[in-house]
Amino acid sequence: MQWRDAASSAIHDELYAKFAIRWSELLCLPYWDPTHFTVLDVMHNLFLGNIAHHVWNILGIDADAHPPGKEHIKPHTMEEQQEQLDTAISAVKKGPKTSLMHLRQGYIVSLATANNVAPVVTITKDLRYRDRANNSKSLYVDALIKLYKINPGAEICCPKVFPSPTIDLSSAWGKKAKLVILHNGILQEVWSDMSKTRIPSWLNRAPANFGHASHSKIKADQWQTVCLVNLVITLCRLWGTPKADENEKAMLQNFIALIIAVHWATTHSTSETHIQLVEQNYTYYLKTTIQLFGPGAVKTNNNHATQHLAE
Repeated sequence: MQWRDAASSAIHDELYAKFAIRWSELLCLPYWDPTHFTVLDVMHNLFLGNIAHHVWNILGIDADAHPPGKEHIKPHTMEEQQEQLDTAISAVKKGPKTSLMHLRQGYIVSLATANNVAPVVTITKDLRYRDRANNSKSLYVDALIKLYKINPGAEICCPKVFPSPTIDLSSAWGKKAKLVILHNGILQEVWSDMSKTRIPSWLNRAPANFGHASHSKIKADQWQTVCLVNLVITLCRLWGTPKADENEKAMLQNFIALIIAVHWATTHSTSETHIQLVEQNYTYYLKTTIQLFGPGAVKTNNNHATQHLAE
């Protein structure tokens, strides 16, 4: 009522910002219940919301990530990280530069940062080599050794180890550790299948390099195609075989439940059967997502709204 009787649009904006509701003539209808009669926007809630969130944030997608076990550098566990840091501190005290140079740069940079040590910056006019020179491991090693020579016997602060396996300790704390299941190995299979798949004319093709940072922002109808068609084809082929491990099979069942729910929620007609299929599959999806990825994976506004879709 306040919104309806407000004297200006500025007051309208203020009330909406405070209560997130507006007046509508539909409220004059005695049977109108906006909490039950509001129609969800499937484009934003399902395509740009639920399935985009599942691919980007739950499964994780990165065209530059290597398949598990095929990294060029082995990630270090917490114990291995601590061992490397202890070795670095011991080498700083003893002085031989060669011992420090054998360690990964991430440990050297982390040790320098923990002790407020900065390398001596090299000034060069050649931009191609300036950043490389200033980020050189050798410069950090020289700065650490110099610090201890100036203050012999001083306590050297040890940086914290990262709570999960990591390759570069210096960057691990600066970014949120993200699970990447759709790595380059799987995306190569997706791209290959996409090139061989004939898409109906009423569907909009997703970028041929889907998952790579170089393509433009993916639109809602492209999310529909890539998830309801392309990923279903590839993931069923990879994770739906006897050779797939139990976790892959569980992730496939979880993903397919989401896709079935989205498919039946976006048909041109509806029925009680449609509603049951949406409710059953979406409930299964939420439960298995929590089991596989933890409760934080489902805490989104889109997931909350979709649970009311059947209403």
